[in-house]
Amino acid sequence: MEYTKFRCLETLAEIYPTIAQASTEIINLQAILNLPKGTEHFLTDIHGEYEAFAHVLKNGSGSVRRKIEDVFGNTLSSRDKKSLATLIYYPELKVDLMEKTEENLEESIVFVKSFAKKEGCIIAVTGAIDLVTDGDRCYVIRNGRPEMGKITGTGCQLSGMMTAYLTANPEHPLDAAAAAVCVMGLAGETAWKRMEDGDGNATYRNRIIDAIYNMTGEDLEKGAVYEVR
Repeated sequence: MEYTKFRCLETLAEIYPTIAQASTEIINLQAILNLPKGTEHFLTDIHGEYEAFAHVLKNGSGSVRRKIEDVFGNTLSSRDKKSLATLIYYPELKVDLMEKTEENLEESIVFVKSFAKKEGCIIAVTGAIDLVTDGDRCYVIRNGRPEMGKITGTGCQLSGMMTAYLTANPEHPLDAAAAAVCVMGLAGETAWKRMEDGDGNATYRNRIIDAIYNMTGEDLEKGAVYEVR
């Protein structure tokens, strides 16, 4: 035992040949021991319980809900906070549910208005029904085609157009953002009418770009389908 201890001390002496070096390393190790530790979460007996295990991972063992509570506090109702949490946990299922019915449209409008007012910005939510709000007014837009969700690039195109519209109309940001969403949806409708047999999603994407390029103010006035609430 003493021999083993002696060998260990010899090895340490080679690494830290002076008292100063040894003292510095001791201080460093003590500091590391006092640093905050990462959260460790232990789960046991999960055999055959994939759904339950996946849910725990998605909600961060409750940390997502606590974060929502910290950020929104009393500015959102308990129902809205629960709805937001579900959207974070299961985005595909929640969005699909929201797009299948207009029964919860009013609830969605109230939610996006509250979120926009809380963050002090304009919120645009696109889907079967598009919502664009600054917290006070909300554009409810019913342009577009379901096929637009099956091609790559529509979101990027809308982001670019919205930036251009907002830059060109800094005094009317909500109207500018809503106009961009209307243009995108209307372009999707126009492009779909021009599709031919044998055309696919790559053609559809390019036809949307062409429809945006050729759209006039008059086309937008006639084709935009929206209401303000």
